[in-house]
Amino acid sequence: MVPFALGPLVFSLSLALFMPNKSSQITLIIGSVLYGGFFVYLYGGLFYRSPSPQSGMGLLFIGFYSLRVMVPIWCVAACLRAFQLIKNPDSP
Repeated sequence: MVPFALGPLVFSLSLALFMPNKSSQITLIIGSVLYGGFFVYLYGGLFYRSPSPQSGMGLLFIGFYSLRVMVPIWCVAACLRAFQLIKNPDSP
């Protein structure tokens, strides 16, 4: 269940590790913090505010629910990286 629930978080953190420019890293880390907050909010709602026998199934879909926000954040980070390459082509 963990790869589905925490997959976007791992992907964002790995992108932040390999993106060389600071603006992309900041964007991805902000997205990771937002994802962590969303995960805690949804986990609390599933298991504490309204527990049910199917609460565990909700964890399967956390990764899919977050893609509406995470994909644009990943695209913004990629655009910031591309903009840096256009602006300063000699940078690593």
